[in-house]
Amino acid sequence: MIDASIMSTIETCSLYRLTIVPANFDAFKPLADEPVAATRKEPDTITCEFLVNADHAKAHIIERCRTSGLLPHVKQTFAPYVEPSASSRG
Repeated sequence: MIDASIMSTIETCSLYRLTIVPANFDAFKPLADEPVAATRKEPDTITCEFLVNADHAKAHIIERCRTSGLLPHVKQTFAPYVEPSASSRG
């Protein structure tokens, strides 16, 4: 079993690579800005960056957090922005 005091120093990094239709970027950006801003406010977030290339065709969201904050992030912050997959709908 891992000592709980060690868990607060273990980090998790996530990289999300997104392809965007440049003509739809203005509609896409607010959809990405909201969860990124919410993630930045989480107490276990170390960094959360939203990067977009010059032609607005590719974006990356880079998250780095303490592992102890990963499950609350997925369940509370990120879940409202994800559509359930067909397999999870039953």
